[in-house]
Amino acid sequence: MSTAEPRSIVAILPIISGLALAFTITAIDPLVLSLNMPQVSRALQVPPEVVGFLGGAATLVVAAAVLAVGSLGDAFGLKRLLMLGLVGDIVVNLLSAVSPGYMFLLVTRLVDGLALAAILGVSMALLKVSVPPEMRPAAIGIFMAIDMVLCGVTPAVGGWVVEAVGWRWLFLLAPPAVADLARPHGPVRHRTSRPAAPRSRRRRRQPGRRRPADSRPRRRRGGERDLKTPGLAAAGDQCGRRGAVRAS
Repeated sequence: MSTAEPRSIVAILPIISGLALAFTITAIDPLVLSLNMPQVSRALQVPPEVVGFLGGAATLVVAAAVLAVGSLGDAFGLKRLLMLGLVGDIVVNLLSAVSPGYMFLLVTRLVDGLALAAILGVSMALLKVSVPPEMRPAAIGIFMAIDMVLCGVTPAVGGWVVEAVGWRWLFLLAPPAVADLARPHGPVRHRTSRPAAPRSRRRRRQPGRRRPADSRPRRRRGGERDLKTPGLAAAGDQCGRRGAVRAS
């Protein structure tokens, strides 16, 4: 491996880690709430069979809206849609932390599903356009490694937070990380390096440049072409010889 490739990977590592963190939030946000649903049920005084829908509400909306989000990303821009999803996730999580009852929390979870769909639908697409083709395998490996580590650690941290300070603090785990991604000079706001388009092999004529004089067919006054190319000149000579032989 050349020395230029590791340097390039290190240079784009903030972009890869930021997009991996955004991608991981779409999985751990519903997961942490689902694992601590008994505490939420007791705190809101809601039967377990009713409160169970809270854990899957956001995931249901994500599954329904992720395809539409891909089309919106192509129309309005991937980075703009990702920023919208990150800001929406922060606002919805803060509202969920102060929810007064079950219905309010359910509505916020459904709205959070739209924000998570925006994040999920464009994070991998942004990784593709932000990394040169020759470094994409390494970038995807780092991306998935960060995702697996965070998905394994965060549920344990969430359970400890619920036991220590209460279930409402579950919704305050993601906003600090999301706010760091959405800040003006955050890793996601880095300038993407799109791969350069391949140059055409066909040479284009420069403006103002003429063809060589020998390559342009000339015209006579009568409209006939002057036989300047080698093939036509040879054919003309052959016809002239045949006429001379017949005349003799």
